[in-house]
Amino acid sequence: MAVKNLKSLFRKDLDKARKTWTKEFVPNSSTIVEFTLGGSAAYKDFPIATKKVIKAFAESANLFPEELEKLLAPLNTASNWKKAGATVLKRYARTKSIGTFTSLKPQPKGNKVTRGTYINQPINSVGNEMKIAIWESKATSKGRINNIYDTFTKDIWKQWTKNHKIAERMNVIADPDTKINRMSGVGKNRKLITDTVIGTFRSSAKREHSPDTTTASQGIRDLEQGLSSSSPGVDYGFNVTTFDIIQHIKANTKIDWSLKTTKSKIGKYKATNVIKLSLGKNPNN
Repeated sequence: MAVKNLKSLFRKDLDKARKTWTKEFVPNSSTIVEFTLGGSAAYKDFPIATKKVIKAFAESANLFPEELEKLLAPLNTASNWKKAGATVLKRYARTKSIGTFTSLKPQPKGNKVTRGTYINQPINSVGNEMKIAIWESKATSKGRINNIYDTFTKDIWKQWTKNHKIAERMNVIADPDTKINRMSGVGKNRKLITDTVIGTFRSSAKREHSPDTTTASQGIRDLEQGLSSSSPGVDYGFNVTTFDIIQHIKANTKIDWSLKTTKSKIGKYKATNVIKLSLGKNPNN
């Protein structure tokens, strides 16, 4: 019973500690966000997202989703999405622009790195994956992340449909702005909504914190910092200190806790924190 109470109390405090991180990809202006576009997780999720689009479209048009899915199955593969991604990302690198943002900077060098949005790798190394480092004010960073996410998901959808001449097969699916109806939510909150093709695609192609910067890990870090200060902040009333509990969790999770190491790998920025984002579910989800 003591262990059960301990878990309950710890969960309560962890949820409180991570609250500022749950929906905040950019918690403050001294945070660098490294956003990875492409990557294996994304290319695994894109076919799943496309199946969701096919199913929603078929049901909206009173068609059989199995037939449409069978028709597109040879085209809707991770390798084909990877090829589409490489085309789009190499274009971004070549033009130094993503959507309405046309001031991408090359990878920073030297000790004096100013605020900005960078291609965080050598230009010629951009292939089916591209890392972007965003070091802006909090408000600017949030808008920039949304712009990059919206643009890349729409551009890769257009590229995939172009590569495989989807418009010749079914023009309405090729157009990302086509309106379709789909089910949203779970359980009692499940309901029919009107969405677009690209909106439906994005609902299964979401942004994730990478494993070493998940909201849970950030919450743990905040708890640990609070416990190491003069005021413990949390007391569970057991013969085990809370700090030991956190150390136990850290020792039994495969997470890299050293954000200083992470930061040094992505440039000499004068920032105190690094958050990594990517498309697709992270390995430990």
